[in-house]
Amino acid sequence: IVTIDHLPAEVSGRTSAGQTVPASSGGTSRQRERLSRDERLRRQRDELIRALAEAKGNKAEAARALGIPRSTLLSRMQKFGLG
Repeated sequence: IVTIDHLPAEVSGRTSAGQTVPASSGGTSRQRERLSRDERLRRQRDELIRALAEAKGNKAEAARALGIPRSTLLSRMQKFGLG
């Protein structure tokens, strides 16, 4: 069963801390910006992990699958503490 906790913050209206942001206000622009940035980084990290797993750790193959240079993949891995 899918619950509201399974939905992304921009859909559920919840912050990463589980607090509800009123739909009418959508939160402050700073809250929306932070949530969208946090969400973007989380998705980028998840995409990176998924590509590395599918490539069985082969960084060049993972970079090709993501459509980015290997150097960018290595930079993102370092950014997210992935080795």
